[in-house]
Amino acid sequence: MRNLRKLFGDKWAEEEVLCPEPEHLLGKWRRKRPENPVTKYTDELVGIALQADALKCDLSRLASKLKGEFVDTLTELGYAVFLTKQGFQLVMEPTAPEAVGPVAHFPKRCTTCCTFAFKF
Repeated sequence: MRNLRKLFGDKWAEEEVLCPEPEHLLGKWRRKRPENPVTKYTDELVGIALQADALKCDLSRLASKLKGEFVDTLTELGYAVFLTKQGFQLVMEPTAPEAVGPVAHFPKRCTTCCTFAFKF
């Protein structure tokens, strides 16, 4: 959970994931099985978002979305990481509409009208 701690902070991780009675899905999965694949997968994706030059995103917004709209955001982040591994440069919402250069926008199904933009 090294990358999740970097993104969320130690306090949130302790209170929402590592506590005895977690409310967040990451905590529930961890309580059920500490080495579960969902937590590991999420940590790996967040690590790429923290370090990748090909994937630009507002990290505070990503943290906020993972805290609230976890499943939808995890799906969005998974696609973003997949596309960066295919050689695309991506900008994740909310900065995607402000991206410079030719971009393609693909709306994500959510209430906040999130988009991807990536350069061809």
